[in-house]
Amino acid sequence: MKVAVLGFNNIKYSPYIKTYTDLLDKYAIEYDVIIPNRNQFNETTNGNLISIRWDKNKNKLQNFISYAKETKKILKSEDYDFVFVLTTLPAILLSQVLVSKYKRRYLIDIRDYTYDKMPIFKNIESTVLKHAHTRVISSPAFRDFLPDLEYVLCHNFSHMIVNKDLSFHQHVDPIKIGYVGSIAYVEECKRLIDLVKKDDRFCFYLYGNEVHGSIVSDYAESAGTERIKCFGEYEPSEKSQIVISVDILFNDYGNASDLVRCALSNKLYDSFTFKKPLITSPNTIMSKLAGDYSFDIDVQTKNLDELYNWYININGKKMISFMNQCLVQFTTENLYFEDAVRRIIGGKTKDFR
Repeated sequence: MKVAVLGFNNIKYSPYIKTYTDLLDKYAIEYDVIIPNRNQFNETTNGNLISIRWDKNKNKLQNFISYAKETKKILKSEDYDFVFVLTTLPAILLSQVLVSKYKRRYLIDIRDYTYDKMPIFKNIESTVLKHAHTRVISSPAFRDFLPDLEYVLCHNFSHMIVNKDLSFHQHVDPIKIGYVGSIAYVEECKRLIDLVKKDDRFCFYLYGNEVHGSIVSDYAESAGTERIKCFGEYEPSEKSQIVISVDILFNDYGNASDLVRCALSNKLYDSFTFKKPLITSPNTIMSKLAGDYSFDIDVQTKNLDELYNWYININGKKMISFMNQCLVQFTTENLYFEDAVRRIIGGKTKDFR
């Protein structure tokens, strides 16, 4: 058996690729990983890596077309037993060859809301999803905008281990709010910086590379206080200690789009693993799943009094119990996903052709 794994970014920025390649390695399945080399990285994988050239001198649309052309050529020339298509856009770009040659022999993994409201996009998406063998989503809220079909949920983490030794320690001297990850959502960051600047009960520390140049770090520096600071990019191995060092995790990404309303951020899993409550935006799946252990901030928030009172009144014992129960549920759902993939790659070709 031979499988193709189609990514749409470098492996470094597509951690879900490893979810699939680990399973393929486990069952000794031969596979090709086909990705566009957007960042000119020299990457490796246990399978055969096919790196599609990404021309920095061309615009995104031109590179999309080049990627689709090259990948389509590979899919036509090879006779893969199964194709894993990771994220929606490559599924749309390659819909013709997927439906015509690999009908019922491909899986689509949907990680984000993209252009799902556009009629042409939605029509193609409906067709390519309908003829897929398996459809995977990373958030239950994606069902709100996707066609009414069966989906398997795969949370965006490998294996969470419920750590009974982690406890919740309330710090009030001052309370440290941490944004841990790629720093985006500029207006939301600015709003919290303005609130924290006026309230010495809080710190706001930002850890990670900035998506939009130095806008956020410049604004943080202009606040003129050591309680607000950007620390820049960190190594993956440092993340756990960073999360442990803060008191509340920042996930106020707004709710202006279906992307932020429906997507599950890695912050949810960091929160539940390390027992850290969250700052979220109202009317989002993040706020809903974190329940009583998320605090919503929006444009109407004028001060941090309610946040302070909410935090100091958290019942740590109840919070840990709730988060551990959720982790068990997430792990069970991921095991169901893994079993779905195992049945694909562990069976004979005739089982799903």
